[in-house]
Amino acid sequence: ALPPLAIDGKVIFRTLKGVQVLDARSGAPLWEAALENSPETAYINAQLKGSKTAQARGLFDAEQEQQSFSPYNGTDPDSHALTSLLYRNANWGSQSSDGKHLFVLESMRLNLGSSGSTRNFNRLRQRGGIDADLWSANQLVACGLKTGQPKWKVGGTRFDESFDLPLAGTFFFGAPTPA
Repeated sequence: ALPPLAIDGKVIFRTLKGVQVLDARSGAPLWEAALENSPETAYINAQLKGSKTAQARGLFDAEQEQQSFSPYNGTDPDSHALTSLLYRNANWGSQSSDGKHLFVLESMRLNLGSSGSTRNFNRLRQRGGIDADLWSANQLVACGLKTGQPKWKVGGTRFDESFDLPLAGTFFFGAPTPA
């Protein structure tokens, strides 16, 4: 679900917190970058807050949405809140590199409140004629491969305001494939 990249003597992989880069020869950490609204943070906050928590991207959503959070009891892996993210969402682990930059997707929405069967609807969450198009955008981020410092971001939630990022409202189906 989360394939690593090996480039220029570095091994790059996604974690629930963000991105980690190791030296391929020694295994020593070179840098780590936390994702904005990481799954780790959203999941921990949901457990700490109990029954109601905001969505992972709640701060940046046009409409705030509270959701129930059901604690995992260990009996059915399909009902764990992170199952869909790790095993049904190929976009989440998407990363690529052109040798100078690392491209990753972030601001992927989590659904921490539903069972595996109800999470498996389409990404627009169309049920009973009700459109809740809260899943329609994510961000593509370019970080410097040597330092991990963000270079640029595109996409994200569209507000139709002057501060919207370029390509706001776009849903990227994966990191770019540099030629």
